[in-house]
Amino acid sequence: MLYCRCAHSAEVPADVKDAVLAALAESDAPFEAVADLCELAARRDPVLTRWAGADGPAIAACWPRAVKWLFHAGGAALADEETRVLDMKADQAGPLTARLPVGAGLPIDGQPVAAEGSLKVVLYEGPGSVPMTPTRRKELLAELLDAGYRVTRTGPAGAFPADTAASIVIGHFEAGRPPESLPGSSGRVVCLDVTEKCACGAHAAVDEAREALGLPKPGQWVPWFPVLDYDRCVGCKQCANFCLFGVFDVTEAGEVRVTHPDKCKTNFPACARMCPQVAVIFPKYPGRPIDGAEVRPEDVRKEKAGTDLKQLLRGDVYNVLRQRSAAAAGGGKPTPDQLAQAADELKIPQHVLASLGVGSGQDAGEAGPCACQAEAACCEEGGCGEEPSCGCGAAAAEEAPSCCPERPCCGDTETRRDGE
Repeated sequence: MLYCRCAHSAEVPADVKDAVLAALAESDAPFEAVADLCELAARRDPVLTRWAGADGPAIAACWPRAVKWLFHAGGAALADEETRVLDMKADQAGPLTARLPVGAGLPIDGQPVAAEGSLKVVLYEGPGSVPMTPTRRKELLAELLDAGYRVTRTGPAGAFPADTAASIVIGHFEAGRPPESLPGSSGRVVCLDVTEKCACGAHAAVDEAREALGLPKPGQWVPWFPVLDYDRCVGCKQCANFCLFGVFDVTEAGEVRVTHPDKCKTNFPACARMCPQVAVIFPKYPGRPIDGAEVRPEDVRKEKAGTDLKQLLRGDVYNVLRQRSAAAAGGGKPTPDQLAQAADELKIPQHVLASLGVGSGQDAGEAGPCACQAEAACCEEGGCGEEPSCGCGAAAAEEAPSCCPERPCCGDTETRRDGE
């Protein structure tokens, strides 16, 4: 049994996630839980292959289509006929908890490959420990998963897969001392007795142990990136041709692949809107079918997105978005209204346009209202390392906001985003 906390997304209802986790904590069955399945897929963690090869795996996560292609993106193929995906995004908590597997063991056979720098926390309840109450288990699991940790809960036998470079084993150990040997463990193992610690205290102890192991803090990257549904992809390459950030590559055989998921702009699914076959999935997107829901006939737009956008912009999307002052390939410079319409059609955030040198559609230095007065467009993520694109210069407000002390052109605005 694998449980995904979807820690970086609010698209899976919190009450459903909590109810499923509580039901797992009440059972005697061992299971594995991850903060975010997308992150494991992005780094192609070898553990996905072990899970995919398990006998009849059950996965509590989001849409089955999204789960299938996340595993594929991570280098593992799920057997459709043997895998059960419990959809926490679409189903209610009651029916889901009633279908949870009971009594299944953890797949610990074989020689799993540990990813470099990988870490998991083991909630140990085997020999030499005092069993926890369901409430206690759930509190510890939720605290650690929400902090980005991967957690394995053992059964009474205490065995757990040795598939990470390091393991931090926590439990209520008898007399406060962990067993001299732990079934199935290998690599670097640290044991912590958390009998007298609250969930926050246990979390702090795990953090301290992780730092002593020299391993990075988990959960620092929001794994937002496209996942390709190869059952639908026809190889038109519109996603790769449109992508502004180098996320995709095309093989010599002409197959499009996501090779740099970390370069994708968070909350920017424009490449999915360019796909005429609805084959690009963003599991964290708040709407179907881009979020991985099953595609309905009305979702297929038959090349409409790409054709309409090219007509709208009179030519090359790259030139329009990267250099608003350059003429498009079809002739003629896009007007501000055309740029605004394109941005609205593709749901392109203003700060993304700003980072590409695209603002209100005015050339720098043109007269008119300052675009960044309303949108803080000149504040790039993390600071103002570049000159503002709006060109408002000295005509702007005298005092700069706290987010951008060196750029008075930002003016006073109440629409600043986090980090801008």
